Formats: sequence, C-alpha cells, structure tokens
Amino acid sequence: MREVSRCIVPLLLAIGLSAGAGGQEAASKAAIVDVTRVLEAYSKVAVVKENIKKQFEVEQKTLQKEQKNLKLWEDKIRVDERDKYDLERFKEVQQFELAMLQFKNRMQDLAKDFEARQRSEIKVLLADIRNAVRAVATAEKCSIVLRAPEFEDELVNRPAGLADEQASTTAAELVRKFRESPVMYFAPEYDLTDRVISRLNNEYKNLSIK
Repeated sequence: MREVSRCIVPLLLAIGLSAGAGGQEAASKAAIVDVTRVLEAYSKVAVVKENIKKQFEVEQKTLQKEQKNLKLWEDKIRVDERDKYDLERFKEVQQFELAMLQFKNRMQDLAKDFEARQRSEIKVLLADIRNAVRAVATAEKCSIVLRAPEFEDELVNRPAGLADEQASTTAAELVRKFRESPVMYFAPEYDLTDRVISRLNNEYKNLSIK
C-alpha cells in the first residue's frame, strides 16, 4: 500500500507544546521524527492495508473477469464478417457498448469507494501518529518536533533498506527534497522515531488484547 505511504510522508509534524505545570517555562528543545520509518514499523498500518484489500478484492476480481470477457467480445465483433449495417450485428455492437459503459461506471464507483475508505483510514493513522508524537515529545520536554529529512545524508543514521529506494530517485527529486527539508542536520539523541514507534505499537497491542 505505497499509496497509503505517499499521502502521509510529506506531513510536517510541528507540534508546539505549552508550558508545564507550576508556571515553569517549556524547555527550548527540538526533536525529529522519521515519518517513513514510523509508517513502516507501525503494526496497525499493515492491518489496515489487509482490511482494505479484503474489502475490495472480491469486486476487483469480478471486474477483472468481466474485463477479460469484454475483451473477448470486442475481438469477436472486430473479426465479424457481416456487413456493418446488418441489423443483428448492429444490435450486438449496441449491447457491447452498453456493457462496456456499465463496466466503466462500476470501475469508477470502485475507485471512489476505495479512495473514500483509504482517506478515512489515513485520517485515523495520522491522528495516532500525532498523538504519539505529542505524548513522547511532552515526556521528553520538547518544544517542537520536525519531520526527518527525506534525502540521504551520511550524518543521518537511517536503517538499511531505505537507501535502496534512494537509489532510484532522480537527481532533480533529490535536490527538491534537500531544498524543502525542514531539517539539515540532527544529532541521533534528538531522534524520537523509535520511541514514537514503540508507543504506537504498545498502544495498538493493548487495544487488540481488549
């Protein structure tokens, strides 16, 4: 479900936290979160993908079979040697065109339903991530949390595997990511990603048990 991942990754997690109890000033501390890693490691994401797949796979397979039948029907009409003004041939062409129109309408409806379901699930996942980031940042007394840079940097310790995807990125795309990144450098101790992932998975596990 990459689509699900592309919609969420550009999110800028900038969370301003209010001052603590007792009139103490909020600590002037920044941190970062790698949203790509969070989405890949959050257990709920895989479950959501599987649920969406199950919801639409029956209709999808039905439409795929119908598409093959329509293609065979179209080929049959194309090689039909009857005169194009033949009444029976004309009726068959009309029936085919109607069937094709109905097929396209069903495909559009399926795409709309899929997008609506995906949008709904993404909103929930985003809320989960925001809440986890806020909770971890508050515990760590951070004033602001930024999205980790998407470009490859030798100073940034990123897990093996993400570098493979970087290899297929164009030069223009790398420049764009570098230019638009809110963070140019961060020390590993300011990376909250693992703590956010741990919190998300622990909370999801507890909910699943209940």
